Amino acid sequence: MSPKKLFIANWKLNHSFDSASKFLDAVLPYYFTCDVAIAPVALMLDFMSKRIKKSSLKLCAQDVFYEQKGAFTGEYSAWQLKELDVSFSIVGHSERRKLFFETDEIVAKKAQACLKAFITPVICVGESLAEREAFKTQEVITKQVRAVIDIFPSSLDQELIFAYEPLWAIGSGKSASLADIEEILGLIRKILSDHFVANENRILYGGSVSPENIDEISVSDVDGVLVGGASLQAESFLAMVEKLQGEKLRK
Repeated sequence: MSPKKLFIANWKLNHSFDSASKFLDAVLPYYFTCDVAIAPVALMLDFMSKRIKKSSLKLCAQDVFYEQKGAFTGEYSAWQLKELDVSFSIVGHSERRKLFFETDEIVAKKAQACLKAFITPVICVGESLAEREAFKTQEVITKQVRAVIDIFPSSLDQELIFAYEPLWAIGSGKSASLADIEEILGLIRKILSDHFVANENRILYGGSVSPENIDEISVSDVDGVLVGGASLQAESFLAMVEKLQGEKLRK
């Protein structure tokens, strides 16, 4: 049986408690047949956890630290996220790699910390415009994926979710072509199948996903989407979830 499609709304550094509450007022009455998760700013995780507890929504963290405890001012661990009923955590988002200089090694350690706390990591991989123009896309993706999976045994029975997010598409309003998406997802699936004996791992696409292009993206070989700015408004959020799950929303 194929895993459910997954929709993750990455709110990044957006929404106040008031606007997030109004968003939930509009969204919570609906029942979703695909997996739907929201990744709010860390300060809102406890608030969101309590609001969505009896709904079909799941909670996702935008980031996590790789140590369980210690003198790491400003950080929080996967175990602390688990106490808030967090189901997923994004690791290695392009903004973390670019702005905060996260290496492949750090991303791998964060993914490992998530699994130890029984949180599913959503591992972001993607190439820059310069790498794409130099025809290094497959080389870059392979390196980023292998940096994570090589630390796990082939018998791993927990899910690793990968999200292909071409850096040149994020926030640009431009999405990779369907052919490009299917090529890279096929590459990631091949790498995973060569490493793991029998483990279903969903692969998402993220890169300026919107209500206008999600129809085309969702009929490709993707297992879901990682959405940024277009997920901030309830109307747009609901429209995209409906298209991804392929059936009318119901309350």
